[in-house]
Amino acid sequence: MSGERQDERLRVFISYSRRDTEIIDQLAAALDAAGFEPQLDRHGTSAGEAWEARLSEMIAQADTVIFALTPDAATSKVCEWEVDEAQRLGKRLIPIVARPLGGTAVPAKLSRLDYTFFYAEPSVPGSGFGEGLRKLVAALRVDVEWLREATRYGGLARRWEEGGAPTNRLLSGADIELAKAWLAKTPRDVPPPPEVVQRFIRDSEAHEAERLAAEAAQAAQLRDAELSSANARLDAARQVQRRTRIALIVVSVLAVVALGAGASALWQWREAVAAATEAARQKAEAERQQAEAVRQAAVANRRERETAELRRSTQVTESGLLSRAATSLVGNDPVTAMLLALEGMPDASSGIDRPLVSETHVALARAIRLVRERFVAPHDGDVRAVAFSPDGQLLATASADKTARIIDAATGKELVRLAHDGRVTAVAFSPDGRLLATASADKKVRIFNAAMGKEQTRLAHDNEVKALAFSPDSRLLATASGETVLILDVVTGREQVRLAHGGGVDAVSFSPDGRLLATASSDRTARLFEVATGEEQARLAHDDWVRAVAFSLDGRLVATGSNDNTARVFDVATGKEQARLVHDSWVMAIAFSPDSRLVATASLDKTARVFDAASGKEQARLTHESQVNAIAFSPRGRIVATASLDKTARVFDAVTGRELVRLAHDSGVGAVAFSPDGRLVATAVGDRTARVFDLAPALMQVRLANGADKAAIAFSLDGRFVAMAFADRTARIFDTATGREQARLAHQSAVRTIAFSADGRLVATASDGETVGATVRILDAATGKEQVRLEHNWVNAIAFSPDGRFMATASEDRTARIFDAATGKEQARLEHRDWVRAVAFSPDGRLLATASGDRTARVFDVATGKEQARLTHGDAVVAVAFSPDGRLLATGSFDKTARIFEVATSKELARLTHDWEVVTLAFSPDGRLLATGPDDGTARIYDVATGREQARLPHDPWIRKFAFDPDGKNLATVAANGVMSLWPVFADAQSLVDAAKAKAAHCLTPAQRQAYFLIPAPPLWCVERRLWPYYSDAWQAWLVERKAGRDPPLPQR
Repeated sequence: MSGERQDERLRVFISYSRRDTEIIDQLAAALDAAGFEPQLDRHGTSAGEAWEARLSEMIAQADTVIFALTPDAATSKVCEWEVDEAQRLGKRLIPIVARPLGGTAVPAKLSRLDYTFFYAEPSVPGSGFGEGLRKLVAALRVDVEWLREATRYGGLARRWEEGGAPTNRLLSGADIELAKAWLAKTPRDVPPPPEVVQRFIRDSEAHEAERLAAEAAQAAQLRDAELSSANARLDAARQVQRRTRIALIVVSVLAVVALGAGASALWQWREAVAAATEAARQKAEAERQQAEAVRQAAVANRRERETAELRRSTQVTESGLLSRAATSLVGNDPVTAMLLALEGMPDASSGIDRPLVSETHVALARAIRLVRERFVAPHDGDVRAVAFSPDGQLLATASADKTARIIDAATGKELVRLAHDGRVTAVAFSPDGRLLATASADKKVRIFNAAMGKEQTRLAHDNEVKALAFSPDSRLLATASGETVLILDVVTGREQVRLAHGGGVDAVSFSPDGRLLATASSDRTARLFEVATGEEQARLAHDDWVRAVAFSLDGRLVATGSNDNTARVFDVATGKEQARLVHDSWVMAIAFSPDSRLVATASLDKTARVFDAASGKEQARLTHESQVNAIAFSPRGRIVATASLDKTARVFDAVTGRELVRLAHDSGVGAVAFSPDGRLVATAVGDRTARVFDLAPALMQVRLANGADKAAIAFSLDGRFVAMAFADRTARIFDTATGREQARLAHQSAVRTIAFSADGRLVATASDGETVGATVRILDAATGKEQVRLEHNWVNAIAFSPDGRFMATASEDRTARIFDAATGKEQARLEHRDWVRAVAFSPDGRLLATASGDRTARVFDVATGKEQARLTHGDAVVAVAFSPDGRLLATGSFDKTARIFEVATSKELARLTHDWEVVTLAFSPDGRLLATGPDDGTARIYDVATGREQARLPHDPWIRKFAFDPDGKNLATVAANGVMSLWPVFADAQSLVDAAKAKAAHCLTPAQRQAYFLIPAPPLWCVERRLWPYYSDAWQAWLVERKAGRDPPLPQR
């Protein structure tokens, strides 16, 4: 009976607050993956329902109870009842802390127990989900068999008691001794079995004693009867004894004589026996000790294996959770997705040994292709403003840490740090790029040499300086301080003009010709001043504080943004309002497009909007989840970038309003700026960083032609060209590097399929025939000159042999055919039982593989036409490809699998399952990778040796065809929109990890590590590279200690 549950998983009941369902679901999934059977009540506790009975039964059936301690669970009456019930039933209770408790009091019944923390608690080294799970699993695996028996005995005792304590339900025989032995081995850290269980065992023992006593009495009666019979037999035996007594005396005399003669021999015999016995004892003891040593070594090895398996199981579970988190984030925050996936990957270069989980590998491969963050520039205070130099080589930042910094825009390296005596509120490069001006709360404006960082001029003001702007000729600088605007000579620092307002001035802007200066003030006006004289030219009225002002690039218009929920466009010449642009809250920023046709606004109403500058008509509404602080047009004006408190900067199409790119941050974004070439976007962030993102496509992309969604597509063997066959009676050849059309081959009808010869000199096409299904042509790829023409039934595919001597066709007429490429003469006809969709020659040209609707792929000898192998699928086979060494054949089928076969033996080596039909295949040049194209428009890359999926390329729009480039480092894909993309391919997991680490511009913050249940300590490579937020000298000192083998406390920010 004690062995009934040996093969079952340990049942674990989780007591939790229903408000913590998300965390508990993660825990349950992790426990399930670790080999336990988690049990949760999903029904709630509705009024009037007998929930106590249901929960009591669940707890009774469990081997262990886990109490998930959170602020909600600590105050839950249901959870309190579950703890009481677990203790009443004598269940082992393990509390875990799933969320910080803050000031919430811990239930008294749990206060004496040890807690396992499932979040990164700073006061508890090694806390976090991964480490917490490891400790919990280790605890659950202690005394497993005792706990299983406790559950079994508890069930037996309850049924005995509920049934009226009948004796036929008690234990008997050896089961009682087993139960007593179990009871005697009660672990110290487990509650004693309930009284009903102990009484059940005692009563079983007492009843067994009564039963045995009755059986003993019956046995005694039987013995008395047998004794009477024995006495009678004894009397008869005595008569026989008298007759033999004399003979016995004679024998005894003779025995005495013999004994005297052999006394010496007997003593020697006894000595020999004693020596042999001692030798045997010593030998037995030695064998026992040896056996004990072997046993202990086996136990140690078993424990080591169990520990390693536990660690592996925990890591696999953690990697799965990280991959799911990364997948959910990759669309909006690929950087965090990449960093989370990295945490779940093995990394030999960093000494991280953990199992490779396919889902995590795929998540990392997907995320890295979407990352645009180039670098993160750390400050010690919030960053207020960013500006690119006119040549785009430098980035200036302004921070609350009392510094402005000049940074290399390409590398992120800090070049110069400019100290101030107060927070820096604004920075601006002069149009000629020679100077950098800064504004500060220390009431000063400073002008620096931009190349060297040397201070040229320091200009004192009466109040904090909030804004500044250079004149277009770089000779003047306008500053806003308090209610005053100063126009200063940048060389001498001399005040040229002083302009007064009736309230604080927040913004200044020079007109493109430098004649006018526009100001924005809290006195409800924006004003236009003549720069030379300081004379006010126009006063532009609002109903509230004016926050922003900007001139159009043609100088004809000026736009303002105000707290009166409007932006307004004025004619510069007349000061007349031209358009009123309405928002639902304050307008914080405003910008004109380079062609002056559009004006964009940013508002606290969670939108940025694009308006027609002339009419005021809203063209596009750009939405955020929180207030929008800033907006900027790209130099070409086709896109706009926004900065928002919702922790994102976003890039939109300025005309359609379609969101193009979302740039995630760790805090609200206060400012945004484009580089002069429009490729980079810089942001100023409340998390004490400035960041730069690359807006250039993450992939090399070229547009080939429209209509690719219906075209047949083929790549040349060297990857330099791609050919496309169109229904418009043309076949076209494109250069894959430039997208330029190299040749257009005219036909008399729609072209259905196309293929290159191995040397790229020839192309074969199949077009609609004049009299039969298709006309097949072999053409010169450069000139389009026809070499061979032959009539054929409908052709699905064409392939050249590697030496160019033969051409094979796949046809609807259930045949594949082999032709002489020089003459067009048919060499062989290969039969199938249904249409043939694809053909492929082996690398040595000796074999031809075919794919057919008859659910087979077949391999034929090219010379004889004889079938060499038949490979079966569950549905039509539509794609075949040989590995570069010819050893393997990959097949793709409507049965939603790709399969890899050994050509010599026809043995199936791998089956790659998909969610859609697999319609195209390609091996990498080294044969290590296989790309598959399921009919969902994606491309997937698998490791041929292991069958593990390594990458999945997205399907927006659908991928129609692909091929590896000659060195195997990229996969070229052609999508339905005619765009060819070049995707980087990573040979193995380590090369992907190395590339992701190299691409990382920052690392997960401590808050993120806590949120995703990671250990508090960051990866060492983050600190080694001084990536934010682990860039300080304190972190470098921590790194030295860690590398020395010590465990220093984490630096506090």
